Amino acid sequence: MPLVTTIVPVYNVGKYLRACLDSLLEQGLREGEHEILLVDDGSTDGSGETCDEYAARYPSLIRVFHKSNGGVSSARNLGIRMARGEYVHFMDADDYMIAGGYAFLRDNFLAGGRRVDYLGFYSVTLDDVARRRFVEHNDPSGKVVFDGDVRLLYQGNKYLSLIVVGLYRRSVIADMEFDTEMRIGEDIKFNLDFALKNPGILLTDCSLYRYVIRPGSAIGNRCPRRMREAVAGYERLLTGAAAAVADYPAMTGGLETLIHCEMVPFTSRILSSDMTRSEFAALGRRLKDAGVMPLKVKFRFDTYVNLIFSTPLLFPLLRRVYRHIFLPYILPRISKG
Repeated sequence: MPLVTTIVPVYNVGKYLRACLDSLLEQGLREGEHEILLVDDGSTDGSGETCDEYAARYPSLIRVFHKSNGGVSSARNLGIRMARGEYVHFMDADDYMIAGGYAFLRDNFLAGGRRVDYLGFYSVTLDDVARRRFVEHNDPSGKVVFDGDVRLLYQGNKYLSLIVVGLYRRSVIADMEFDTEMRIGEDIKFNLDFALKNPGILLTDCSLYRYVIRPGSAIGNRCPRRMREAVAGYERLLTGAAAAVADYPAMTGGLETLIHCEMVPFTSRILSSDMTRSEFAALGRRLKDAGVMPLKVKFRFDTYVNLIFSTPLLFPLLRRVYRHIFLPYILPRISKG
């Protein structure tokens, strides 16, 4: 049985795919310890053919699955069903791992047959400009920063967010699926469901993953239709977290932190969408009924969010200011700073 299965959904990422796959070929694991599952989600730019090319060159390491376009969640779900490794790593096809990352995790944190349900590590976020300037040292290092049941982590007001920065024990997630109705935020929802199983987790400060933001990606795309889809996904995530507070009181601190932190991108996408004033008012009522709103003021942004949701009559004006002033002029300066 392989030690690690890497699941890579692939959809029209021709410019980035080879760098991703080449990085996975340099992970330092022994033959038979690693398998790579490439799930081509109906690519039309030649990415599927690139997957087949690599599988032909490395038949004992890479398997390819071609399917009609159904979204990243459906691709990951197929990967979970097909995985054979002891651990699963979900990777985006436009990102990459530093050389020797998996081997470093194996030798330093998984040696001796130790049972870990989740092994987390750090990432660095890069856009195309930063990527050209970034100097990669390819020298894995790091230490344990948390070791225990996930509920202890949540009691410390922390939570699991991105799925790409950790190895999951396959037996723990074998019966889980990503929510195919969510276009954005599905990874955090998956981690919420995973955390409610109270797995044993080991978190390290090893910086192994490189998270690449590309033009046209789900993160960078601000078209109103996509933002409307994102709002629906975040609503499912936040209402699920609020419901979990009642069922899992020991995890309240982390769940509330999740709600507060995810309200930032949620509100941003609301203001970037084509939502009408009446739709926004209805959303506010649903969030109030679910126990999400109003927010307890823990951070300065919470006050702004509460104010926005308490004044739906001003929503059209706020949306115009956000889309036509904040996004094009203010946000770029904040990002550069």
